[in-house]
Amino acid sequence: MVAFPDETLNKVHAQMESDYKNVKFKKVGVDLGKNRDYFEIIKREATPLKPNLIFNNAGFIVTGVPLCLLCFLSPFLLKSLLFVCLFVCSQLFADNVIEANMANYECNAIAPVLITHHFANELLNSKRKGAIFFTSSPAGELVFIKEEVDRAID
Repeated sequence: MVAFPDETLNKVHAQMESDYKNVKFKKVGVDLGKNRDYFEIIKREATPLKPNLIFNNAGFIVTGVPLCLLCFLSPFLLKSLLFVCLFVCSQLFADNVIEANMANYECNAIAPVLITHHFANELLNSKRKGAIFFTSSPAGELVFIKEEVDRAID
């Protein structure tokens, strides 16, 4: 279990060990948004365990970034709506300190690529069966997007 090193990690780790007594859980506390040191720690701590299931579920939202991504990834949006959405988004995005935006990018984009690449190669090279999953729990926070766009065009 790799997660931010706080009391939540300790509680979840204890709960998982209690619920699944026949499964071994190792707790690795790292900040996936701070610097790339996390990757060496993860490799050192987790690789010897030979995990065959990887769940990329770490992430957080910085206001503004999801709106920008939605606009760029939604080609069906009208150009005028895209312009309004980008305008609203740029205002929210610009309000964040750059360090918060870069931590968001590192945690949500870079870390999953590094982790997946490493463990996919471990699985392939050892010829072990396994699976790698990507989830986006914070995506549930994106409900506000339609309301924001509606307000912007009214």
